[in-house]
Amino acid sequence: MKKILCALMMCMMICLCGCAKADSETMEITVLQADKADAILIETQKGCVLIDTGLEENKDDLLSLLDEKGITSLYAMIITHFDKDHVGGADWVLNSLEVSHVYTSYQTKESDDITSYEEALKQAGLKEVEINGTQSFSLGDAHFEINGASGSYEKNESNNSSLIVKVTFGSRTYLFMGDAQNERIEEYLANNDADADFLKVPYHGHYMKSLAALIEAVSPESAVITNGISEPEAKEIAKTVSLFAENGTDVYQTVNGTVTVVCTQDGFTLTQ
Repeated sequence: MKKILCALMMCMMICLCGCAKADSETMEITVLQADKADAILIETQKGCVLIDTGLEENKDDLLSLLDEKGITSLYAMIITHFDKDHVGGADWVLNSLEVSHVYTSYQTKESDDITSYEEALKQAGLKEVEINGTQSFSLGDAHFEINGASGSYEKNESNNSSLIVKVTFGSRTYLFMGDAQNERIEEYLANNDADADFLKVPYHGHYMKSLAALIEAVSPESAVITNGISEPEAKEIAKTVSLFAENGTDVYQTVNGTVTVVCTQDGFTLTQ
């Protein structure tokens, strides 16, 4: 009888441990300090996603981050657009890690960085998926929605071609705006629910006329600006930060260091 009771207790403990592990599933976002460049790692318990890869000169810091975390593979690499401060390290990532999926916007230019990326993509035996409309996937409890640009922008087509990524985890939502400028922001707001708890501020925090409407629509608790020492200028960043302050949003700037966001099912905390 005692043996049966012990066995039952052991089964209950195993079940409880299993439930606790499921309930404690977390997601972690790392926004790398990479001067005026984007390199954002999202870790879930079912796989990792990298949004942009910074400049080529950021490659050592990016690869070191991945190595320190013991990451040898990515479920997806998302290139929001083809400016050098977003695609510069892509070839190094493809040559160093196993990448299952690559999602991109349409190309608006040619450059050595893009050529190196395309060669590495071919060497890895991969084909990029150019996003038109919206494409979604899930990794455990994290749901990713990638929104593609419509094209035909009158100004700043490269930045306005940015993919916009929305991640839902538990009760919270995280929005990554690439380098979207006025036309792309207006397009996204007109066709999508932009409400989110966390915002990766578009275009490195440059002050834009559409920024106030974006902040009103998103109404984030916290926001991160991927800026450098000299770009955007301090007075321009101050205007952008002031807009967020009016909304009660806490703003972090990567010029001050890498930002880490630890996400649970019902909230998140930021450290720098």
